[in-house]
Amino acid sequence: MFLNHFQLTSQPFAERVSAAALWQDDRMQQGLARLRYLAEQATVGLVTGASGVGKSALLKRFLHELHGPRWQPVYLHLTHLSAAGLLKLLVGKLGEPPRCGKGRLFEQILGKARQAEGSLLVILDEAHLIDAEALTDIRLLISSALDDAPPLKVVLACQEPLRQTLRQSLHADLLNRISVRFHLAPLTRAVLRGERRRQSSKSNRSSAVAASQFFPRCHRKSKNTR
Repeated sequence: MFLNHFQLTSQPFAERVSAAALWQDDRMQQGLARLRYLAEQATVGLVTGASGVGKSALLKRFLHELHGPRWQPVYLHLTHLSAAGLLKLLVGKLGEPPRCGKGRLFEQILGKARQAEGSLLVILDEAHLIDAEALTDIRLLISSALDDAPPLKVVLACQEPLRQTLRQSLHADLLNRISVRFHLAPLTRAVLRGERRRQSSKSNRSSAVAASQFFPRCHRKSKNTR
Protein backbone atom coordinates (compact mmCIF):
# COMPACT_ATOMS: atom_id res chain seq x y z
CA MET A 1 0.00 0.00 0.00
CA PHE A 2 2.77 2.46 0.91
CA LEU A 3 4.45 1.79 -2.47
CA ASN A 4 1.50 3.46 -4.22
CA HIS A 5 1.19 6.15 -1.56
CA PHE A 6 4.83 7.25 -1.89
CA GLN A 7 4.96 6.45 -5.63
CA LEU A 8 7.79 3.94 -5.21
CA THR A 9 8.65 1.41 -7.88
CA SER A 10 10.07 -1.27 -5.54
CA GLN A 11 10.30 -2.28 -1.90
CA PRO A 12 12.82 0.12 -0.26
CA PHE A 13 13.43 -2.05 2.81
CA ALA A 14 13.96 -5.42 1.15
CA GLU A 15 16.64 -7.52 2.85
CA ARG A 16 17.74 -9.20 -0.38
CA VAL A 17 18.37 -7.00 -3.39
CA SER A 18 20.29 -7.36 -6.62
CA ALA A 19 23.93 -6.34 -6.80
CA ALA A 20 23.07 -3.45 -9.12
CA ALA A 21 20.63 -2.02 -6.56
CA LEU A 22 23.09 -2.00 -3.64
CA TRP A 23 24.17 1.30 -2.12
CA GLN A 24 27.22 2.86 -3.76
CA ASP A 25 29.49 5.40 -2.12
CA ASP A 26 33.20 6.14 -1.82
CA ARG A 27 33.68 3.42 0.80
CA MET A 28 32.31 0.77 -1.52
CA GLN A 29 34.28 2.07 -4.49
CA GLN A 30 37.53 1.98 -2.51
CA GLY A 31 36.78 -1.54 -1.29
CA LEU A 32 35.98 -2.72 -4.82
CA ALA A 33 39.22 -1.20 -6.12
CA ARG A 34 41.26 -3.16 -3.58
CA LEU A 35 39.40 -6.40 -4.28
CA ARG A 36 39.89 -5.92 -8.02
CA TYR A 37 43.62 -5.54 -7.41
CA LEU A 38 43.60 -8.77 -5.39
CA ALA A 39 41.81 -10.61 -8.19
CA GLU A 40 44.44 -9.42 -10.68
CA GLN A 41 47.70 -9.39 -8.72
CA ALA A 42 47.54 -10.50 -5.07
CA THR A 43 46.82 -13.72 -3.17
CA VAL A 44 45.25 -12.97 0.23
CA GLY A 45 42.91 -10.12 1.15
CA LEU A 46 41.34 -9.06 4.44
CA VAL A 47 38.13 -7.01 4.68
CA THR A 48 37.18 -5.89 8.18
CA GLY A 49 34.29 -3.94 9.61
CA ALA A 50 31.66 -3.97 12.32
CA SER A 51 28.57 -6.15 12.04
CA GLY A 52 26.00 -4.68 9.65
CA VAL A 53 28.35 -2.11 8.10
CA GLY A 54 28.09 -3.59 4.58
CA LYS A 55 30.87 -6.18 4.19
CA SER A 56 28.58 -8.79 2.66
CA ALA A 57 27.13 -6.15 0.30
CA LEU A 58 30.67 -5.26 -0.81
CA LEU A 59 31.43 -8.94 -1.46
CA LYS A 60 28.17 -9.31 -3.39
CA ARG A 61 29.11 -6.44 -5.70
CA PHE A 62 32.60 -7.91 -6.11
CA LEU A 63 31.22 -11.35 -6.99
CA HIS A 64 28.88 -9.72 -9.49
CA GLU A 65 31.92 -8.40 -11.36
CA LEU A 66 33.75 -11.75 -11.47
CA HIS A 67 32.20 -13.18 -14.59
CA GLY A 68 33.87 -14.90 -17.49
CA PRO A 69 36.58 -17.56 -17.66
CA ARG A 70 39.28 -15.56 -15.88
CA TRP A 71 38.00 -16.34 -12.39
CA GLN A 72 36.24 -19.14 -10.62
CA PRO A 73 34.77 -17.56 -7.46
CA VAL A 74 33.53 -19.63 -4.51
CA TYR A 75 31.63 -17.95 -1.67
CA LEU A 76 31.42 -19.56 1.79
CA HIS A 77 29.74 -18.08 4.86
CA LEU A 78 29.15 -21.20 6.97
CA THR A 79 32.57 -20.81 8.55
CA HIS A 80 31.69 -21.93 12.09
CA LEU A 81 32.74 -25.49 11.29
CA SER A 82 35.61 -27.74 12.17
CA ALA A 83 38.67 -27.49 9.98
CA ALA A 84 37.79 -30.71 8.15
CA GLY A 85 34.16 -29.59 7.82
CA LEU A 86 35.21 -26.33 6.17
CA LEU A 87 37.42 -28.20 3.70
CA LYS A 88 34.57 -30.59 2.88
CA LEU A 89 32.25 -27.65 2.32
CA LEU A 90 34.76 -26.08 -0.08
CA VAL A 91 35.19 -29.35 -1.98
CA GLY A 92 31.42 -29.64 -2.32
CA LYS A 93 31.22 -26.08 -3.67
CA LEU A 94 33.81 -27.08 -6.26
CA GLY A 95 31.46 -29.77 -7.52
CA GLU A 96 33.09 -32.90 -6.13
CA PRO A 97 32.08 -35.37 -3.41
CA PRO A 98 34.44 -34.93 -0.44
CA ARG A 99 36.82 -37.79 0.19
CA CYS A 100 37.81 -39.19 3.56
CA GLY A 101 40.92 -37.77 5.19
CA LYS A 102 42.27 -34.24 5.29
CA GLY A 103 45.12 -35.10 2.94
CA ARG A 104 42.70 -36.17 0.22
CA LEU A 105 40.63 -33.04 0.76
CA PHE A 106 43.75 -30.92 0.22
CA GLU A 107 44.49 -32.85 -2.98
CA GLN A 108 40.94 -32.28 -4.25
CA ILE A 109 41.04 -28.54 -3.63
CA LEU A 110 44.49 -28.02 -5.11
CA GLY A 111 43.67 -30.29 -8.04
CA LYS A 112 40.53 -28.29 -8.86
CA ALA A 113 42.48 -25.03 -8.48
CA ARG A 114 45.12 -26.16 -10.97
CA GLN A 115 42.53 -27.48 -13.43
CA ALA A 116 40.42 -24.32 -13.34
CA GLU A 117 40.40 -22.20 -16.50
CA GLY A 118 40.91 -19.06 -14.43
CA SER A 119 41.97 -18.21 -10.90
CA LEU A 120 40.12 -20.01 -8.11
CA LEU A 121 39.11 -17.24 -5.70
CA VAL A 122 37.69 -18.39 -2.34
CA ILE A 123 35.73 -15.78 -0.38
CA LEU A 124 35.22 -16.60 3.30
CA ASP A 125 32.55 -14.39 4.83
CA GLU A 126 32.14 -14.33 8.64
CA ALA A 127 35.80 -15.33 8.83
CA HIS A 128 36.06 -14.30 12.50
CA LEU A 129 34.28 -17.60 13.25
CA ILE A 130 37.02 -19.73 11.66
CA ASP A 131 38.94 -21.80 14.21
CA ALA A 132 42.72 -21.87 14.52
CA GLU A 133 43.21 -25.20 12.78
CA ALA A 134 41.22 -24.05 9.77
CA LEU A 135 43.37 -20.90 9.55
CA THR A 136 46.42 -23.16 9.34
CA ASP A 137 44.78 -25.13 6.53
CA ILE A 138 44.07 -21.90 4.62
CA ARG A 139 47.71 -20.85 4.92
CA LEU A 140 48.87 -24.23 3.63
CA LEU A 141 46.52 -24.09 0.65
CA ILE A 142 48.03 -20.84 -0.62
CA SER A 143 51.70 -21.46 0.17
CA SER A 144 52.93 -24.00 -2.37
CA ALA A 145 56.55 -23.27 -3.26
CA LEU A 146 56.45 -25.39 -6.43
CA ASP A 147 53.80 -23.41 -8.29
CA ASP A 148 54.75 -20.45 -10.46
CA ALA A 149 51.48 -18.80 -9.44
CA PRO A 150 49.44 -19.31 -6.26
CA PRO A 151 47.00 -22.24 -6.69
CA LEU A 152 44.16 -20.15 -5.30
CA LYS A 153 43.35 -16.72 -3.91
CA VAL A 154 41.56 -16.08 -0.61
CA VAL A 155 39.48 -13.18 0.73
CA LEU A 156 38.72 -13.12 4.46
CA ALA A 157 35.81 -10.88 5.44
CA CYS A 158 35.30 -10.53 9.15
CA GLN A 159 34.80 -8.37 12.17
CA GLU A 160 37.91 -6.75 13.61
CA PRO A 161 38.72 -9.50 16.20
CA LEU A 162 40.20 -11.80 13.53
CA ARG A 163 43.18 -9.49 12.99
CA GLN A 164 43.78 -9.43 16.75
CA THR A 165 43.54 -13.23 16.86
CA LEU A 166 46.11 -13.56 14.10
CA ARG A 167 48.51 -11.21 15.86
CA GLN A 168 48.19 -12.96 19.21
CA SER A 169 48.54 -16.51 17.90
CA LEU A 170 50.87 -18.64 15.83
CA HIS A 171 49.07 -17.48 12.71
CA ALA A 172 51.01 -14.27 12.33
CA ASP A 173 52.54 -15.81 9.19
CA LEU A 174 49.07 -15.79 7.60
CA LEU A 175 48.66 -12.15 8.57
CA ASN A 176 52.02 -11.37 6.95
CA ARG A 177 50.79 -12.91 3.70
CA ILE A 178 47.84 -10.53 3.51
CA SER A 179 48.74 -7.97 0.85
CA VAL A 180 45.32 -6.33 0.42
CA ARG A 181 43.60 -4.84 3.46
CA PHE A 182 40.46 -2.77 3.67
CA HIS A 183 38.47 -1.59 6.67
CA LEU A 184 34.86 -0.70 5.86
CA ALA A 185 33.88 2.19 8.11
CA PRO A 186 30.25 2.86 9.06
CA LEU A 187 28.20 5.40 7.19
CA THR A 188 28.42 8.84 8.74
CA ARG A 189 26.33 11.97 8.32
CA ALA A 190 29.18 13.55 6.40
CA VAL A 191 29.22 10.63 3.94
CA LEU A 192 25.44 10.83 3.52
CA ARG A 193 25.55 14.60 2.99
CA GLY A 194 28.30 14.21 0.41
CA GLU A 195 26.35 11.49 -1.39
CA ARG A 196 23.22 13.64 -1.34
CA ARG A 197 25.14 16.56 -2.86
CA ARG A 198 26.62 14.28 -5.51
CA GLN A 199 23.20 12.92 -6.47
CA SER A 200 21.74 16.43 -6.51
CA SER A 201 24.57 17.66 -8.74
CA LYS A 202 24.09 14.70 -11.05
CA SER A 203 20.36 15.41 -11.25
CA ASN A 204 21.03 19.09 -12.03
CA ARG A 205 23.45 18.18 -14.81
CA SER A 206 20.90 15.81 -16.32
CA SER A 207 18.24 18.52 -16.19
CA ALA A 208 20.60 21.01 -17.83
CA VAL A 209 21.40 18.59 -20.65
CA ALA A 210 17.72 17.87 -21.20
CA ALA A 211 16.95 21.61 -21.28
CA SER A 212 19.77 22.33 -23.74
CA GLN A 213 18.39 19.66 -26.05
CA PHE A 214 14.79 20.85 -25.76
CA PHE A 215 15.00 24.63 -25.94
CA PRO A 216 17.04 24.88 -29.17
CA ARG A 217 14.38 22.81 -30.89
CA CYS A 218 11.72 25.13 -29.52
CA HIS A 219 13.71 28.13 -30.75
CA ARG A 220 14.10 26.69 -34.25
CA LYS A 221 10.43 25.84 -34.39
CA SER A 222 9.36 29.34 -33.35
CA LYS A 223 11.83 30.87 -35.83
CA ASN A 224 10.54 28.79 -38.71
CA THR A 225 6.93 29.69 -38.01
CA ARG A 226 7.55 33.42 -38.32
